[in-house]
Amino acid sequence: ELNDLDISDFIKTKISTFSNGLQTVGKPYWLTSKQKRENQLAGSVAVAFRTEKDRRLAISQRLYIAGVSCRVENLLSIPRDQLCRNCNKKGHETSRCTR
Repeated sequence: ELNDLDISDFIKTKISTFSNGLQTVGKPYWLTSKQKRENQLAGSVAVAFRTEKDRRLAISQRLYIAGVSCRVENLLSIPRDQLCRNCNKKGHETSRCTR
C-alpha cells in the first residue's frame, strides 16, 4: 500500500521507467484523503509534467505505473465549494449525488 510519504518517489520513478521517459516535476499527491482511500481499490493522483509535450503524450498514450495502465486527464482547478462533497465532481449538489 502506498502512503503519502512514499507516493511521490514511487510515482515519479515508475512514470519515467515505464512511460517512454516522460518527466514529472514537483511532488505527485493524492486527490482524496487517506480516510476515503481506505475503502477504495483505486485512487487519483495529481502529477505535473516537465513539458507540454510530455503532458499531451501522457494523456494520449496513458501511463504505466508498476505495470498497470493508468488513464490520464487534465486536472481542473475548481473551488472546493463548487464540487459535490460526496463524489468530488462538479455539476450537482451533494444532496442530489447519486453515488
